[in-house]
Amino acid sequence: SQEIIQISDLIINRTQYSASFQGRLLVLPKKEFELLYFLANNPNVVYSRDELLHNIWGSDVFVLARTVDVHIRKVREKIGEEYITTVKGVGYKFEIG
Repeated sequence: SQEIIQISDLIINRTQYSASFQGRLLVLPKKEFELLYFLANNPNVVYSRDELLHNIWGSDVFVLARTVDVHIRKVREKIGEEYITTVKGVGYKFEIG
């Protein structure tokens, strides 16, 4: 997996746990960062809430599926709507045109 992902004006730095959008440093709590990194590192792949829960939160933590929705919403508030798309009835994906 890549340490630095750059997609258009979004830059995600895994080693520094930082991300910037349009030149502005984003304030991302750990799980939001991991969610963004995971999706951006696997572009155009649809993940269900359960898959995201398993990959980001791990199987040993009890987290509601809605937690994923909340984190997705918070990430979208910071980077806009166009990157992370909802696939109705399935899950979410990081869209690269």
